Amino acid sequence: MILMSTISFDAFAASEGEIAKVLEGMNISSSSYAVMSGSTSEMVINHNAERKMQPGAVAMLVTAMVVLDKMYNEEEMENNVVISERVAEFGNRYKEGDTVKVSELFRAMLVDGYGQAAEALARYSATKGSVFVKEMNSKCLGLRIMDTEFTSPSGEYDTKQYSTAADCAVITQAALRYEVIKEYLSKKGGIMSTLGDPVNGSQYSGFNTKDDMQFIVILMDSAENRAKNEAGALIDYASTIATRDAVVDANKPAGHVMVRGGEKVRVTAYTETKGFAYVPPEGTKDLIETDIVLDKGLRAPLEKGTKVGEFRIYVADELKGTVNLVTHEEIRKGWPPSMLYISNRAAIVLGVILGLLILLLLRILYVRRKRKKMRALRYRLKLRQMALEQMEIDEDRRRRNWTYGGGYEKLAPRTADIRKEALEQAIEDNKKK
Repeated sequence: MILMSTISFDAFAASEGEIAKVLEGMNISSSSYAVMSGSTSEMVINHNAERKMQPGAVAMLVTAMVVLDKMYNEEEMENNVVISERVAEFGNRYKEGDTVKVSELFRAMLVDGYGQAAEALARYSATKGSVFVKEMNSKCLGLRIMDTEFTSPSGEYDTKQYSTAADCAVITQAALRYEVIKEYLSKKGGIMSTLGDPVNGSQYSGFNTKDDMQFIVILMDSAENRAKNEAGALIDYASTIATRDAVVDANKPAGHVMVRGGEKVRVTAYTETKGFAYVPPEGTKDLIETDIVLDKGLRAPLEKGTKVGEFRIYVADELKGTVNLVTHEEIRKGWPPSMLYISNRAAIVLGVILGLLILLLLRILYVRRKRKKMRALRYRLKLRQMALEQMEIDEDRRRRNWTYGGGYEKLAPRTADIRKEALEQAIEDNKKK
């Protein structure tokens, strides 16, 4: 990311005097600078970091955050912005009437450092520049920084506009938590602007990661041709003296996220790097708390390494650092049931279960039908047997010419009555079955 210097340092627990001696040897051109651990919020190196100065291009990081906060979804990055007459006055990259995608304006602002793109985005987001500036300053208050005041989305020179290296470090840390901003800044490792008269210096904000710890460097009024090398040297040194109390290791499972429309809909989230915490000397490690925040509304496809949440580290209830939670596998689009969070494998299992249930239902219907036919057959056979018996009785009576009972015998029932009783009894027996 940042062009690193060739200066090397040995890791050691340095005193303030030793740190000052090393920094003096570096001969940093900036009159105010700071190196902060983006992973823990520890201010590792601090030289006039509270001095109020022109923020320059750091203003565009706030602009990017405010625009992204107000977006309905990521699809807005493909929206077109028509360059107005007012925006055209801020530079010569875009002319009045030009149509530019929001994503291209982000690239022009964060990669190429064009203030005109920042002005265009501000008016796309809030219509009026002054309204947007108020939102920028509200964003800063939300970050709990009190020594910053912006008057423009681009950070162009203004005597009423100011910030400090310490505040700019916090702004950069917050901006890097937006994947869109981090992606664009990574192309050059930071953002720089040269304000010219009357400042005649460059404002630089950069970052790099060393041994899983992110470092943010701010240079105020530095020599333009030395800014990146000095930033690299400062980060090299800061990485040897920063506090590294690990809270969580890299590649640790940290929960599961739901992915709609994926071949897998329940995916494990892993910590992307180690997570560190810094507790001031007057505090204790009991102040450290952690929280896992998983993204919702994820949709396939997802590339391997996609951010799906954050492992957040708090010290005394204040957010001090985050670790991205990412996927370790590619999630391709799934079958239609995956839109209802049913994975391909689950769809197969459900299909097999459904098939077995259908077969079982058909078997039950078949057995019931067969039993019904058997009952009907037995009923018909019983009626036939009763009829045959009655015919034998009738035939016997005719042979004997017997029409009445004698002695103690009861009168023989009539054939019609016998058949009626037999039929009623058969119906009753059938109901009981």
